[in-house]
Amino acid sequence: MTNKILLSHLPDEIIINNEVVLRAFDLKYWDEFKKVVRDNNVHLGRRLLWARDHDLETNFRAVFEDILTKKATNEQAHWYIFIDGKLCGSVNLRKDKPDEELLEIGYWLILPHTGKGIVTTCVKLITDLAFETTNTPAIEISFNKNNFKSINVAKRAGYIF
Repeated sequence: MTNKILLSHLPDEIIINNEVVLRAFDLKYWDEFKKVVRDNNVHLGRRLLWARDHDLETNFRAVFEDILTKKATNEQAHWYIFIDGKLCGSVNLRKDKPDEELLEIGYWLILPHTGKGIVTTCVKLITDLAFETTNTPAIEISFNKNNFKSINVAKRAGYIF
């Protein structure tokens, strides 16, 4: 019998450096989240189906409900990425298959901040934290084979292909 992986005990705030802080999903950031996605939906919509502008409000509700449900059932830890005090992205650790111990990490960042190692640093830190504090045997990253930036994040964060 396996031990249950607990994601609910992971920290609500993780200071990456003087500029970058991860803050747990909280309703007080919801309007800022929606504005960031709306303002960057062309960039984000290329990779995130829910960020496409065909029906953002419905998509926001679905994302919101999914985050709350998975947090309540201990299937996800979700942080917003704040850079210099502004919400600029997200990173999450989740159990996509509740009966398995495998975790998956996901992330996105708005275009002005890509290519600076921010997501790589966040992914590496969350990965290390998950291995230190849960009994997960593995963490995986799923990405489109043509998303070279995401592939490079995974490589630089130590993921093996």
